[in-house]
Amino acid sequence: MITGVLRFLKLALPFWRLFSIGMLALLVATGVNLAIPWVVKEELNKGYSVSLIYILLALFLIQAVAFYVRSFCFSLVGSKVVFDLREKVFDALLSKPTRFYDSKRYGEIVSRLTSDLQLLQDGVSLRLSVLVRYLVQVIFGSVLMFIIAPLLGVFVLAIIPILVFSSLFLGRKLRRVSKDAQTKVGEIGSLVEESLIGNKVISNLNLKSFLFTKFNPLNTEVLNTWLERAKISGLFQAGISLLMNISIAGVVFLGIYKVSSGEIATGDLTAFIMYGVIVAVS
Repeated sequence: MITGVLRFLKLALPFWRLFSIGMLALLVATGVNLAIPWVVKEELNKGYSVSLIYILLALFLIQAVAFYVRSFCFSLVGSKVVFDLREKVFDALLSKPTRFYDSKRYGEIVSRLTSDLQLLQDGVSLRLSVLVRYLVQVIFGSVLMFIIAPLLGVFVLAIIPILVFSSLFLGRKLRRVSKDAQTKVGEIGSLVEESLIGNKVISNLNLKSFLFTKFNPLNTEVLNTWLERAKISGLFQAGISLLMNISIAGVVFLGIYKVSSGEIATGDLTAFIMYGVIVAVS
């Protein structure tokens, strides 16, 4: 993921102004997200007042505008990068010698030019914004948790390495399976395209059954690959959800004990739980 992001940054260099605006909006939205629990803490510790509602509404409005600018800028940068790449790839394909196409299937080449570049636009630009946002939230959210309640912070942060390593391990498996599925779909596309181009020959020589004997195994492989991806994805979501729920429940019980003993205020516990959720989700 980080390698893909670095490559995208290099490709996005010509559009650095638009990219900078999107990054600034991203930081503003993330900053507002981190400020909300602290505002809630301060207001609750002083005693509830109507002013909290107005402050939160103003923060929500700022965050919504920042999210829009971020989404628009990153999407536009991604579109421009893919536009340039598509021209370069098409020019490179036209410049290839004839022997290059002897070892390549047309469907696979077309898939690289269309589907793969679209995945770059939808995936890498989105991953970049998510990576920056989550990184900032994890770092500053963890620091703020330690400031509010150090002991509770140690309890929550003990869960984070498990979440991180689980995500990395299962994330690699998901990427590998997704890549295999993409390759197999490209092979099916190549077979279908070649069958359509040679439709007359297929009909004259009655090769329909022969082509089905090639198509069915490929189709089955695609199905099995996506089933494997579904299992890994389900395991990932279930495991992460379980760990998050356990950590949240532990924080709530320990926090209630500390509030009842007067060690921390109600507003502190509320803010701590909110930061814990932000860090865990990130």
